[in-house]
Amino acid sequence: MKVAVLGCSGAMGSFFAKYFLGHGDEVTGFDVRGAAGAQKGVDFAKSNAEAVRGAEVTLVAVPVVDMVKVVREVSTSMERGSRLVEIASVKRDIPDQLRKILTPKKVSLLSIHPLFGPLARMKRSKICIVGDGRDLAVARLLFPEAQLLRMGAAEHDKAMSFAISLIHLMNM
Repeated sequence: MKVAVLGCSGAMGSFFAKYFLGHGDEVTGFDVRGAAGAQKGVDFAKSNAEAVRGAEVTLVAVPVVDMVKVVREVSTSMERGSRLVEIASVKRDIPDQLRKILTPKKVSLLSIHPLFGPLARMKRSKICIVGDGRDLAVARLLFPEAQLLRMGAAEHDKAMSFAISLIHLMNM
C-alpha cells in the first residue's frame, strides 16, 4: 500500500512512518521542518501535495492548529477513493471540518487518537476511533495489533480533558 505521512519528521509522524514501513508499505512523507527526523526508508517529498499524490492512505500528524489548513492544501492532490487519517488529540469540530473538505473529492476520513506516545509499540496499544462501525473496521485493517476503542468526538474530548487534567494534577 502507498502511504503518505504529513508531519513525518515529528515524533508521531515518524512513529507512524516506521509502523507502515515495518508492514511493507511504501511511505512518502513531508514535513515543514525538513527530513532530519524522518524514518530511514521514507521517500521525502518536496511538499505536502507531492507527498499525497498516488497515496491510498494519508496520515496527517501535524499540530492541531494546522490540521484543517494542511488538509485543505492537499485535498486537490489526493486520489479519489483514498483515505485520510487524522490523529488530533482534541477533536472538537475537526472531523466535521475535514469531511466538508474531503467529501467533494470522494476521500474518506478516519479520525483516530493514539492513546500512547511515540516510544510505544503498536502491539496492545490503544487507539480511540472517533466514528462509526465502518471506521472501526477500517482501523482494524490499518492497525490490527492495536486495541481499538470507539466513541464520539464530544465523548472523546471530555475523556481527554479528564486525562490531561489528572496528569497536571499529579505533577502539582
